[in-house]
Order: sequence, then structure tokens, then C-alpha cells
Amino acid sequence: MIDTGEVANASELARHFKLEAGWVCEVLRMSRLAPDIIRAVLDGRQPRHLNLHALRGRQAEIPLE
Repeated sequence: MIDTGEVANASELARHFKLEAGWVCEVLRMSRLAPDIIRAVLDGRQPRHLNLHALRGRQAEIPLE
């Protein structure tokens, strides 16, 4: 909906679906991960330290490797 212009930003998207804006922002950040990272997570092949806390930005930066 953001990409098509139906809503201007994550806050509007959250209001549209009656969701917490912070949660919507976190989900949107995860949708921007590189396809190989997404595939590794879905296949269970991600490094041990690449967990939900790391993806949600609750830990130090995600390592480049």
C-alpha cells in the first residue's frame, strides 16, 4: 500500500489496519532484508546470532557477513 501510494507512510498503514505503528515499522524493516537472508531464515540456515532480536534491532547492528 505504501508502494502504490494508497498510504503515505508506516503510520498511515498502521492506522489503516488498526495496528501499533512501531510494530508495523519493524515488519517493514524486515521486508527490506536481502532475498538471500530471507531465504536463509525461512530455510533455517541463518547464523545462530541472526535471531528475531537482531532483526528487530534490539541488539547491536546486524553483522555484514
